[in-house]
Amino acid sequence: MPRTLGPADNGAQVTLGVGAQLRIALPESPTTGFRWRLDDAAAQAACGLLTLMDDAYAGPAPGLAGGAGQRVWTWQAMAPGQVQLQWVLRRAGAPAAEQGRFSAQVKVQGSAVASVST
Repeated sequence: MPRTLGPADNGAQVTLGVGAQLRIALPESPTTGFRWRLDDAAAQAACGLLTLMDDAYAGPAPGLAGGAGQRVWTWQAMAPGQVQLQWVLRRAGAPAAEQGRFSAQVKVQGSAVASVST
């Protein structure tokens, strides 16, 4: 079962074994134009260490039109190392319109995984 981090875990330090999964679940209201975006430098640093297995959005419950849903990323630890993942909540094309930040320090221990099966 994947370890899950949410808004209350901002700044958390997580240690995973190779092959383990990590889920990041953050509230998002794409209808307002605001979406979570993974920092480009963090994405580059994660290459080879973590593999993004899924990026999904679940809308609000029925009857809550305009309410926030959840953006969920599922990562799999592939090789030992350490990376700082950082997301910014902002409107596309408007970097100055930042509404929030989330980060997690991920440390992976163990031997590298040769491949991922889905």
